[in-house]
Amino acid sequence: MIKYFQEFILELYNADKTDPPQIASDMNRYNELENQIKDFDRLKVTVNNIYMTYKDEKDLIDKLAAQKIIDKTDNKKKLKFHNPVLAIWAQSCDKRRDLKNLQDQIKDWKTDISDEQSNIKANPSSKDSLSANIKLTEDRIRQKTQDISKLQMEIVNLEKIAKDKLKVFKDDLMASKKRIDLYRFNKFVKKWKNIFFSFYIYIK
Repeated sequence: MIKYFQEFILELYNADKTDPPQIASDMNRYNELENQIKDFDRLKVTVNNIYMTYKDEKDLIDKLAAQKIIDKTDNKKKLKFHNPVLAIWAQSCDKRRDLKNLQDQIKDWKTDISDEQSNIKANPSSKDSLSANIKLTEDRIRQKTQDISKLQMEIVNLEKIAKDKLKVFKDDLMASKKRIDLYRFNKFVKKWKNIFFSFYIYIK
């Protein structure tokens, strides 16, 4: 009996010809969802690192393709991710890169303002022209700060969409698992009922 039970467990998500179409479909769906969930958990940090460090469009495509996250292409706009959740996650990573670039730019501009303020103290006669430069830079910072706020909201929204989609996957996974487990358990019980009945007839 232990041998049969082990076989039952090992074959849990492998459909055979006697399984109803709905159960076979559940098994295929379960395997697909399980792989997608595992891939997302395994690759989300890798995707983030690739987007934060790639040198140019070709480098991005090459690195994603090397990890088998996408099929090779020659255009960033044509990227096709194998995992739909990673595709959404990648969008948020791309915006995180844009966010960092803006933050670095603002940091550089603030350094420029500080330098020009020091120059004004050292050369009071240049105050008018340097003050105009400072005001122009401050205006740029205000505009980019608004862009940063917009990007941050977009990142939060994309990450929420990815997490919600992942939750749907996990809910579908568990629903398929329950149907598969119930079917296989009933099949297992029926099989052993037949074995015991045959044994009973044999010894009677």
